[in-house]
Amino acid sequence: MKQSAMAALVTVALTLSSSAVLAGAISATGQVVNYTKGSSVITVVAADKSAEQLQILAGTAFRLVDCPDLIPDSTCKNIAIRWNLGRLQNQGVPFFQGLITEMGTSGCGIEYVRVDTQARDGAFGLASVRPAQ
Repeated sequence: MKQSAMAALVTVALTLSSSAVLAGAISATGQVVNYTKGSSVITVVAADKSAEQLQILAGTAFRLVDCPDLIPDSTCKNIAIRWNLGRLQNQGVPFFQGLITEMGTSGCGIEYVRVDTQARDGAFGLASVRPAQ
């Protein structure tokens, strides 16, 4: 009885803590216009022409692209395919930084989840990222 009560308490605590982390997250898409390797900051412009700076953090997840064939631009589609190959090969952050640099040069789309508070430098911490249409 005591063990099941403790297990239930741990389950509730984990559920609450994980939802609290996700509560401050914002999902969005945009176009990569610049990537600064030294600070690991991606500049993204949304459809409404607003710009955001997103910083790659130690815990940033580089997610798989669901269907790279849906990306119409051939250069951006090629980047998405290489992105997925990099994920499957367990490539490190520098590999994805290189692809993000190419995305900025080609004006490719990006889908991301970021925190809702800005750091002192004005960038938002990046929880996850992947190429998009």
